[in-house]
Amino acid sequence: MFHQLSNVHLAAAFDEGGVLLHGDDAYTPFADGLFDPQIAFTRGGVLVAADGRIGRTYRIDSGKPRWRGDFTSPGPSLLAITPTTQLDEFATFTMDGKVTVYKLPAA
Repeated sequence: MFHQLSNVHLAAAFDEGGVLLHGDDAYTPFADGLFDPQIAFTRGGVLVAADGRIGRTYRIDSGKPRWRGDFTSPGPSLLAITPTTQLDEFATFTMDGKVTVYKLPAA
C-alpha cells in the first residue's frame, strides 16, 4: 500500500523561491516571488515556505508541490520555520525571540 509519508521529499530554498527535488533527478519549483524564504515540512508532509511578507503552504501531490493556502508571515525578522509535534502544525521563529504556532486548516 502506498502512503504519502513513506516517500522521501527534499526541498531547497534559493534567493527567490525554491524547488522540490524528485527521485528521478527532476525538480518542481515552488514559492515563486518569495525572497530568501525559510522552508520546512510539517510532520504531516505539508511544505511550508515564507519570507518577510507572506507565507504559503503546499501539499505534495504525486511528488509535486500544489498550493494549499497562504498565511501571514511574522515579518522581516523571520528566522526559521519548524514542524511541531502535531501533524497539522508548524512554528515560526523571529530574531527577537517570538515563536508563533500555526494550525493548518483541514484540507
